[in-house]
Amino acid sequence: MAKNPTLKHTVRVGKRTFKVRSNKSFFTEVPSEAIKATGPQIKALAYGSYTLLVDKILSGDAQGFPTRITVSQMPYYDTATTNQRGRTPLDMPPLSELYLNRKVAEGLDPRPLIATGFYLENIQVAEEQTKQGKLYSVYVPDIIHKPSGVGLQTIVGWLEYGTTNSPSRAHWRPVALIVRRRWARLPNNIRVDALRQSLKKLR
Repeated sequence: MAKNPTLKHTVRVGKRTFKVRSNKSFFTEVPSEAIKATGPQIKALAYGSYTLLVDKILSGDAQGFPTRITVSQMPYYDTATTNQRGRTPLDMPPLSELYLNRKVAEGLDPRPLIATGFYLENIQVAEEQTKQGKLYSVYVPDIIHKPSGVGLQTIVGWLEYGTTNSPSRAHWRPVALIVRRRWARLPNNIRVDALRQSLKKLR
């Protein structure tokens, strides 16, 4: 084994990949301890990023209408990193009055980015073993968006960057920027519980 090997991890949120600080401890002497000190933090960061994204979408303005989708329906929601005081909604254009009224009439969720909940329920957190170490990804799978018949990843692109008929309602990029800035301010040896508390403070 090479002298002072580097244990590398990355976290992918949407289309952005974060290179996490390397662990340059004496890996040859305490391999299990080094892995235990690094892996859980990366996992917490991924689940915390997912939870922040979901929270900010769910905090969107319902414009006085009853909501339909709840946190309990989110498969990877991490209660240890949620903000009980509430997250700040994403800054995005409101839905057109015509579309909003149609959603309400059809019994759909009135908030932006949500209708049937199919999109939110299919945002995933996955673990993958790579040559560089464990890679945790927050992403949407390459599946068909059942309500529309369009590929889910295509719809994410439309929402994130806008189309000729619809303005951009970015959510992946703003959340990734928030997480990246917080991570950059944290110490290299931050413990999992401290990391979760830090993610919990994100609005």
